[in-house]
Amino acid sequence: MEGLRASGFVNGDNLITEVGPYRVTIEGEIACLGGIVVNVLKTLEVLRGEGLDAVVQTVTYAYNASVRNGFNVFRYDNLHRFKGHPDSHHKHTYDWLTGEEVAETPEPVGAEGWPSLTDVIVEAQKWHGDHYDELENPDKFPELAARG
Repeated sequence: MEGLRASGFVNGDNLITEVGPYRVTIEGEIACLGGIVVNVLKTLEVLRGEGLDAVVQTVTYAYNASVRNGFNVFRYDNLHRFKGHPDSHHKHTYDWLTGEEVAETPEPVGAEGWPSLTDVIVEAQKWHGDHYDELENPDKFPELAARG
């Protein structure tokens, strides 16, 4: 995350991490240029160890990129399975001006192709560059919701 902040695309986040004996949950928002917000909901299972030495693996995830006060851009998740897909890992793509899901989605990405959070932010950064001239405030960051 620090590298993405250093690049200037990410300004901040309100991510909350809850650590239990067998699971870690990460939830919140990441503020990106152009009013882009990446919402994160991620659950990791503790495989072995504890504290900073724990070995964890992602079990479920949902990463949603949208334009604040606008519509979704894309979402990756494995929260549900679609008929005809080999597994639950998939991507939804939206028309960000209307909020309508595009016809080709959801598209399967597979267990070998599901993205990390960094991958999602890098994709959002590329999308920002591709749509820079269309964005209302391409050089501004969105305010994040207060979390408690």
